[in-house]
Amino acid sequence: MPGARATLYRRIQAGAFPAQVKISARCSAWRESEVEAWMRDPFGFANSLRDDA
Repeated sequence: MPGARATLYRRIQAGAFPAQVKISARCSAWRESEVEAWMRDPFGFANSLRDDA
């Protein structure tokens, strides 16, 4: 994903990109299924989260 790290974190806060999962004290990762869902429909990703809630 092109862009600055700050842009990624803003998208996470807005719900427009999957939140990372902490896997150790200094390491985070993303759930593959959530990233794939974002890749299929990046503009509808935030809306799909709201629909599931």
